[in-house]
Amino acid sequence: MIAIDIDPAKLEMARHNAEIYGVADRIEFICGDFVQLAPHIIADVIFLSPPWGGPQYLTADVYDIESCLAPIGGTQLYHIANKITKNIGYYLPRNVNTDQVSIYSSFTCLAAKIRVATQIPPKNSLTFPGFSRSF
Repeated sequence: MIAIDIDPAKLEMARHNAEIYGVADRIEFICGDFVQLAPHIIADVIFLSPPWGGPQYLTADVYDIESCLAPIGGTQLYHIANKITKNIGYYLPRNVNTDQVSIYSSFTCLAAKIRVATQIPPKNSLTFPGFSRSF
């Protein structure tokens, strides 16, 4: 597994959490920009968790993934990941414009399955968005 983040502090938090769960030795932590590293990545699955622009996303009725993820935009980020694999998890806020997300299925030659999770897990639960795998 590879973990990429442009922020060294967030990457260190991820490393700390992985150590707590005893899986740090199975993860390669890379500090860098996913967009720049993408041409060199080989992966079966990609889980995207881009920055949402701070707490201001909560004040919007609808989160626009193109303007809020500027300068690259959500669609371009998806296209970059889609060149690596068709198996993409995309972590976005619950007020995301679902019409924008649903068009991603038309970008692949396969019939992509788009699922928007609208339920919020209880605070005392442990949730792993995307997929899980035994270590």
